[in-house]
Amino acid sequence: MTYIGSLDQGTSSTRFMIFDHSGKVVGQHQLEHRQIMSHPGWVEHDASEIWQRVQEVIAGALKQADILGSDLVAIGITNQRETTVVWDVTTGQALSNAIVWQDVRTSKYCQSLIKDTELNDYVHEYCPKTYLAVGKLGVFSETGDLTEGIQKTDSIENQDKVKEHEYS
Repeated sequence: MTYIGSLDQGTSSTRFMIFDHSGKVVGQHQLEHRQIMSHPGWVEHDASEIWQRVQEVIAGALKQADILGSDLVAIGITNQRETTVVWDVTTGQALSNAIVWQDVRTSKYCQSLIKDTELNDYVHEYCPKTYLAVGKLGVFSETGDLTEGIQKTDSIENQDKVKEHEYS
């Protein structure tokens, strides 16, 4: 029998669900991750903790369903979208905590976009003051050869590592 997995990497937790051919949930596991709020208005996540949670919830759901990872024919991913993490291209390690989508450190930058008359309508309609990932890049100090990505990209980047783990 084949199954489909669903990975939901959310703002406060990571969940993995497994569905059989009829759509019935046959396994699921969910774990919270820390909300790091070192200053008023700042919201961060530890990217390595999130990656650890991804591995743990997949293993837990597979165990509950009593199946192997090779029984999954597809995995859908949903994520925080505008949570931003910067990592070292050489090592693949995050250089600091990820800045979560609701962190307010980028509000000045986002407000500056409103002054641009061509972007004004777009920013007001689609972008909360702190939502844009591009504003978060200014928060990170640029040292060395960096790559910017969103949480979804980090999960996809690590999917090959998931294949290396044996879940039984």
